[in-house]
Amino acid sequence: MWLELVIWRSRMSTFAESIKEPVLAFAFGKFDGITNRYLPFTLGTTSSTSADTEGGEAVFGGLDKAHYEGKIYYAPVCRCGYWEVELKSVKFGDKEIKLHNVGAAINTGQ
Repeated sequence: MWLELVIWRSRMSTFAESIKEPVLAFAFGKFDGITNRYLPFTLGTTSSTSADTEGGEAVFGGLDKAHYEGKIYYAPVCRCGYWEVELKSVKFGDKEIKLHNVGAAINTGQ
């Protein structure tokens, strides 16, 4: 079984599309991840060009501590097939709004 991808590159984004999948694996299987680097509403909202000049890196199956600072926090995925976690509250300055039964999609944004 093979998965065939087509990758487009532009100044603002890299996008990959699956154009051929094994029928049963994708028809009945659970999969996750967003292949588009940006959701449509975020295209062009960042001014970073570091990816254009320096390239990038993908690490599968681990973490490279040279690329981040701070602590990694884990949250259970609440909707299979999509990186969605439960959003319990939103805080703006000293104001906090408690939420119930609200999900949030996780995306690197950059």
